[in-house]
Amino acid sequence: MIHDVNSDLDTENVISTIKTFLGGPITTLDEKVDQFEDAVKAHKETTEKMIEEVCNKLDESTEKLGKIVEKVEALTANCMQTGNEVKGSDRPKTYASAAKTNIPTALSKIIAKNKAQARQILIDRRSPIHVNSLCELTEAQLVAKATMAVELMVKTVEDTPKDLTFISAWRLPHRGVLYKLNLLEMVAWFKTLAN
Repeated sequence: MIHDVNSDLDTENVISTIKTFLGGPITTLDEKVDQFEDAVKAHKETTEKMIEEVCNKLDESTEKLGKIVEKVEALTANCMQTGNEVKGSDRPKTYASAAKTNIPTALSKIIAKNKAQARQILIDRRSPIHVNSLCELTEAQLVAKATMAVELMVKTVEDTPKDLTFISAWRLPHRGVLYKLNLLEMVAWFKTLAN
């Protein structure tokens, strides 16, 4: 009976068919795995070479920078010994003076704006100093009121600066007030918490 089943099934043909179906994809998969392994090895070698080149370039750059620093130190020492004067040269003697002579107009505008902003203080509407009545005052009245407050402080508080002057005031859309003072040191005095 088993012999009859075996002969009906034709097991050799079944096994051959299974090998054919499985053999193609498995062989292809093996080939792809080998190709992938080769690609990974090539990528690894390329990456290692690139890292080595970058390290070499960094080492070279560091050496060059070291040589430049040594040259600058030598030149600086040489200038110190010769009295900082280069005969026959009408160029600026320091970096700072050279930078001051050739300031671009855009940079000079930024510097001027920064200096102007440094002399300003903001009284915010959330500040404990701010009172709702300040909203109804004109800018001239705001300056007068601030000046009067400083005069009262000069009489009662010892370390109040005597030359403190409010130049102008601007009312801001969010109901704050921006004051402009005469000196930068006065802004620093106002920003001290004790004052």
